[in-house]
Amino acid sequence: MTNTVMPFGALPPETKKCNRCGEEKPLEAFPPNKQGKYGRHSFCRMCNSAAGREWRASHPEQQRENASRNYLNNRGKKLEQNRVNKLRKAYGLSVDDFDAMRATQKNKCAICGKEFPERRRPYVDHDHGTGRVRGLLCFCCNIGIGYLQDDPAIAQRATMYLVAGGFHER
Repeated sequence: MTNTVMPFGALPPETKKCNRCGEEKPLEAFPPNKQGKYGRHSFCRMCNSAAGREWRASHPEQQRENASRNYLNNRGKKLEQNRVNKLRKAYGLSVDDFDAMRATQKNKCAICGKEFPERRRPYVDHDHGTGRVRGLLCFCCNIGIGYLQDDPAIAQRATMYLVAGGFHER
């Protein structure tokens, strides 16, 4: 099928007929397709989804192979995108903000001062009440303050306990 060439300055129609269900629908109801008429698919979104479901149901082996290949080909990109999204959504940080914090802390944990391992990213520590980011921590320190319920009073009692050498009857 060849693309319909529209005269210069002409606007595409506001509606299009779906080749599958036959309904006339707004152009926005058709997914984008560079090769399609007016830059849109010939099936509307609903029919396009239904056709995809039918194909996957009738070709389970090929679908499994495609999904596996897609996962292997895009694993690294997906992991990095998840990281970017989590930093932005959970903490309001960009990757540049995260890298700047890491540089400011000289690639060391804000609590114990140990250098972050090469193969493990630091954890973003934040106040669970306000959402304010406090710094970057290693795994052990992040878990530790989590177990101390982010409560300075409990952390202080834990420090006194350690300094005293354990529990002693008074």
